[in-house]
Amino acid sequence: MMKTLFTTGFLMTSLLALGQGARPLLGKDIAVPSARFPAEWYPKETGMQATAPIAGAPYTAAMTMTTTVLNSEGKPIGTSRQRTLMWRDTAGRFRTEELPSEIPGYPDAYDGLPHQITAVDTVHHCQFIWSAPVAREQAREAVVYCNSREVSRTDDSPASRMTDPKPEIVHEQLGTMTRTTTTTPLGKRILQGLEAVGVRSVTTEIDVEGRLQGTKEGEIWWSPALHESLLMTVKTHDCIVTWEMTEIRRDEPDAGLFYPPEGYSIRKEAEVPPLPVPPQP
Repeated sequence: MMKTLFTTGFLMTSLLALGQGARPLLGKDIAVPSARFPAEWYPKETGMQATAPIAGAPYTAAMTMTTTVLNSEGKPIGTSRQRTLMWRDTAGRFRTEELPSEIPGYPDAYDGLPHQITAVDTVHHCQFIWSAPVAREQAREAVVYCNSREVSRTDDSPASRMTDPKPEIVHEQLGTMTRTTTTTPLGKRILQGLEAVGVRSVTTEIDVEGRLQGTKEGEIWWSPALHESLLMTVKTHDCIVTWEMTEIRRDEPDAGLFYPPEGYSIRKEAEVPPLPVPPQP
């Protein structure tokens, strides 16, 4: 009976998500074991908190992280790039496929090397990690980590502060250091065909004698339609790091992307590792 009620509830949630656009799925969520997600994968303890998945906004995209190293005079002395392919379905499942880092001048240096793939099934509370392509049969293995079957979803997305950002100055006392962050709204602009809301922040750290010890500048452009950051930049004294989402297609990804491919064995791990979270300026 519980399984029937949960299945009906999930179908209703999916339909609502389709009609309402991007929104976090908040509240209590109970995963139902199945042949693909057996009960022995889940820990015995129940009840935990997790970040709410974003429903109703499927997409496929690429995220490029560009790191530029600066010398003592603030001039560029080297650049590296890392591309990650990204998918999210209507129910909030997501997948990332991390490609090998690019070396300037050698675009084909890592052709054929395996990509690390992470697929998070937010409906069944499980995360898979595997590599592809692989040459050896014994390397065709995916590791699965499952959370508690009962999860309370909370919203820690930047939606509340990015929908209508306000100017703000925040002071923090960190021992003998005073950290001040000044936030300035940048208005709206169109990126990748989507409206984005921008915010710029400048953080300074001053010691007890009034000397500047560090400065960090950040800029973020956030899409309400996708509930994602389309462009972020963080600058410090020794580097500039930029994350840019491109090649965005707002269609439903193939369901098979969120489960290890046929021919892969699945090995259960006891503990769930922390999910990677893009840094925020």
